[in-house]
Amino acid sequence: MALLQLAPPQIGAVGSASPNFYLDTTAVAFIRALDTTKECIMNIGETWASPRQFQMELMESLLEHSTGRNFKSALYWLFLRHELGAALVSDISIQIPLPSLPPYPAEGEFGPDPFEREFCFANHPLWLCARAIKFIHNEDTIPQYPPMHMWTQLIEELQHWYQGRSPRFQAMLELEMDRQESGLDQTFPIVLFGNGAGVFSNQLYHTAMLILLNNRPRTAPTADYHSAAMSPSWHAQRICSIALNNERRECWDPCLLASFITAARRMTHEAQQQEILGGLSIIQETTGWNFGGLVGCLRNEWSILAS
Repeated sequence: MALLQLAPPQIGAVGSASPNFYLDTTAVAFIRALDTTKECIMNIGETWASPRQFQMELMESLLEHSTGRNFKSALYWLFLRHELGAALVSDISIQIPLPSLPPYPAEGEFGPDPFEREFCFANHPLWLCARAIKFIHNEDTIPQYPPMHMWTQLIEELQHWYQGRSPRFQAMLELEMDRQESGLDQTFPIVLFGNGAGVFSNQLYHTAMLILLNNRPRTAPTADYHSAAMSPSWHAQRICSIALNNERRECWDPCLLASFITAARRMTHEAQQQEILGGLSIIQETTGWNFGGLVGCLRNEWSILAS
């Protein structure tokens, strides 16, 4: 088993171990993941704004186990969730390495674990969203392929995931009503999912599409896709709807909050903004996270848009 030498101050107080002790990489990663999660809970906005430092040897070790459903894989995807949240809010690239292939076992073979397929399928949009961020920061390009080729490939992979969803990952209710015709004070479409995996994966699918469409190459073709799927506003509206209707405390994580804020920045109507502020207040009460500073920044951005 791989071992790493780690001094106690780097991971916090861990018993009364001597300054030179060894922990296996899984234990080190677990402690780091707990520390990162604790920092987010204490003040998620400040954590995202702070410089991020990763032990690349540790991240590479976890990356080797990113496929399938195992403890090291879960730790890797947890780190990526934290990293994605910071990247979305701060408009910076992903620093930790990404798998070169989707998070599925070799040749799509799944073991006897009935939840392995769901675990991998839910993490697929997370992987694609991280790749989209690296692409727009020009860090996921291949020399022999022009940016338009890479952009189109990402769009096609996202559409393939979306169109191939099993019923468990599809919305149990999706309504989009004209406010004037219905007479209802409905600022966003109604998009409801029956489980956390559906909430997580679909919100990140829409986030990845929003990022790519906001950075579309001028010559990129769009006629081959459904018109709504090529609308940044359509995806932003659905991100807000999914987030506002996610009432499960156990389903919230930093990248979903960051996704919500990313989409909220685009909302220009006062009714939408007020509903978003109300939703953020509920999220704060539900999770106990301290992100009041992010709400203030969001208000400032809306003021600039309105001016």
